Order: sequence, then structure tokens, then C-alpha cells
Amino acid sequence: MDSWSNEFKKLAHAYDLWQYINPTDRIRWPQRPELPEIRDYPRQADPDDPDSGTMTPGSDYIPPRRIGELTSEGRAEYEHDIRIYSLKETAYRETKKQEQKLVEFILKTVSATYQKTSCVTGDRLDKWYQELQRSGVVYNERLRPKARDKYHKAVHTAPKINKLNE
Repeated sequence: MDSWSNEFKKLAHAYDLWQYINPTDRIRWPQRPELPEIRDYPRQADPDDPDSGTMTPGSDYIPPRRIGELTSEGRAEYEHDIRIYSLKETAYRETKKQEQKLVEFILKTVSATYQKTSCVTGDRLDKWYQELQRSGVVYNERLRPKARDKYHKAVHTAPKINKLNE
């Protein structure tokens, strides 16, 4: 388990994910950014007249549906927020790609039995890692000595084959 854990940590560092997985110094996983909504920006009083001023929410207020219905300030703010969203979305997708590579490493290197008990669908990698670490400790402390004793007992009780010359 130690060599697997070291390999996992190396990959997590290489993929820039260890800060989200490390049980002692964990940072929250990135959240998908929200797409700015045109309706949340100021609307022109008359979309056909750019100089008509800003329409304020009231009883007859209809939120804007197209960028052309926004005031010039609203349009500039919306376009700025879209650029910020785009940068955050790109970073989020890159993190998800790296996370998927680490998931593939786990699925290739961990037995199906451990996957069933430690890698619950919907849980994040930090939870998987903690469960796999716990499972590995259980194996090393309880199951490995029993398996070793069983092996040694089987080897010592196996019938010895006489040498041909004797």
C-alpha cells in the first residue's frame, strides 16, 4: 500500500490535485462557475433607442433577454462577467480532466473488491483516498499476517520429496 500511496501522491501533485486530497491540509474542490444571466443586468427603457435610459424593476418590468436590450453599462458588465466566467470554466474543466486521470489510475491499480468498498460512486477523490488508506491499513495489520502464517504453515506441512539418489 505504501508504494501505491506514494505513486498516487506523485500523480496527485503532478496533476495539481493534492491540495484537495491531502487529509491534513485540504482545500475545497473547485465548483463549476455559474454562467452570467442577461436578465440580471440593467435593461434599456426602450431597446430600439440606445439613449432611452435604464428601466428599473417595477410592475411592468420585463427582464432583458438579449444583449441588445441592455444598457451600455449593463452590456459592458455582462461582457466582463462572461470573460471571467470563461476563464473560471476553463480552469474548472482542466481540473476535472486531471481528476479523471487520477480516477483512471485508481481504477487500473486497485482491485475490484477494494473499489466496491472504498470508491463509492459520487464521492470525491479525497474520500476515495481516505477509504483506500484505511483499507490498506486493515490489510497490513490484520489480513497480511494471517495470510503469511497460513502460507508458512502450508509450506512446512507440505510433503518432502525424496532425492532421487537416496
